[in-house]
Amino acid sequence: MSVHIYPDSKKPDEASEALRRVAVGKPIVIEEIFALSCSTAELEEFMRSSRGIACGWVGHYDGTPLAELNALEREKKITIGQAMMRDWLKLFVKLKPEFMTERQR
Repeated sequence: MSVHIYPDSKKPDEASEALRRVAVGKPIVIEEIFALSCSTAELEEFMRSSRGIACGWVGHYDGTPLAELNALEREKKITIGQAMMRDWLKLFVKLKPEFMTERQR
């Protein structure tokens, strides 16, 4: 089973409740997740808290390497959208070791 979840700062429990509602004993993959309506820190908190239910997380990737986004940031040429993508990629890299299974290592 797969779901799209975008946590919302104004409704902090809504994403967790939605995830619990679809937990019917089958593996759940959050196939779309992003910090559209919350901070990166709130997204990280949600992702960590969802580990008891979800077995995978997928987010949009436009193909721009993190190194390129970091360079744009350093040069002060980064757009808001690029900054959001950069924060998302940094979070995904940060959580990778924690979220990988033993078989994936």
